[in-house]
Formats: sequence, C-alpha cells, structure tokens
Amino acid sequence: MSIFLISCGTVKKIDIPFINKNPSTEREKIIAVLDTVEKLIERKQIKKVMDYVSIEYRDDQNRKYNDIREYLQSIVRDYRVIRITRATPEIQMDGNKATVLDTFGTVAEPYNPVQGVPVNIQGKVIITLQKEPEGWKIKSWSPLL
Repeated sequence: MSIFLISCGTVKKIDIPFINKNPSTEREKIIAVLDTVEKLIERKQIKKVMDYVSIEYRDDQNRKYNDIREYLQSIVRDYRVIRITRATPEIQMDGNKATVLDTFGTVAEPYNPVQGVPVNIQGKVIITLQKEPEGWKIKSWSPLL
C-alpha cells in the first residue's frame, strides 16, 4: 500500500512496509489461496476456483478433481446467492504439505425457494494443500465430524 503526500505541488510516494498485499510467508500464501477460493465461489467463478485445486484432489467422499468441479458447478446452478464467512484458520505445515483447520459459515439462497433448500450452516473442515510449481493447491477438503 502506498500513501501519497501532497505538499507545495509535489507528490511524494511513501511505502509502508508492514502493509503488504503480496503474501510473503508460506502461511500467508495458504491463507491467500483460501481467501481467493472463498471469493471466487461467492462470485460463482468455478473455472477460476479449479486453478487452486490440485489435479491429485481426492476427498473422503472419494471425489476426484473432475467430481469436485461438477459438485461446485451444481451449487452455482442451484443457488442464487452464496455467502461464506471464515475465521482465521489453524495451519500445520510439513514441508510442501499443509493441513488447515478452517472454521466457516455458509448461507446460500436457492434460485427456486419452493423446490430448493436454503443453506445456513456453520462448521469446521480439514483442508490439505500441497505446494506445486504454480503455488499452493487444495488436495482434499473434508468436514470435521
């Protein structure tokens, strides 16, 4: 973030080092991936969401990469509005792998309120990520029982 000061007709740029939009630590990069995925789901941009999912994706429901894409596409098809809130996640790192405990809330309004079921859930999920050449990618996403 930069601040501009105007004085005597001159503009001076001051960089504030502690306010940085580019994540620098691996934890910050992981949080940035999860924040981006959240916003993309809310905007219903599933093709872009899939950029953050590993081709090796597999979850406890035995869904693979193409299965999770189809699942997310069905959510976008069925719900008019999707809002997600998340707490700061707990992250455990082990080299190029990370396990995240993420607390969330999701509210979704169906396109057809007569046939569709509104969603209002809170819970926790365990997300595993791995660092790939393109950056951190989601390898699995499972509810915490």
